[in-house]
Amino acid sequence: PLTYMGLVYKLFDGEVLDVKVTEILRDGFHATSGPARFYVSRKSMPLDYIFEGDGALAKFVTRDGMRMVCQDATVRIRVTKASQGVRESFIVGTMNGEYLGPR
Repeated sequence: PLTYMGLVYKLFDGEVLDVKVTEILRDGFHATSGPARFYVSRKSMPLDYIFEGDGALAKFVTRDGMRMVCQDATVRIRVTKASQGVRESFIVGTMNGEYLGPR
């Protein structure tokens, strides 16, 4: 029998995309888009975001309260480091930059 493997989802450094937040931590958040998992650290967010809450209610909110990153939110990020394997991918992203952040 003929078998083959194809790559149908490949991300590149500098690419911008929307991700869904899956977990908020004090030092950043985890998110997903398709089969890929993402991590955005607190240092890769604009300085006006502050951490609030704990557990399931944790979130990052701007000082003026106008923008918020919470679980299940859609956030636009830029890929800073893509590490993709055969079965699983883990990508580091940033919210620093124009047009990036919660949608």
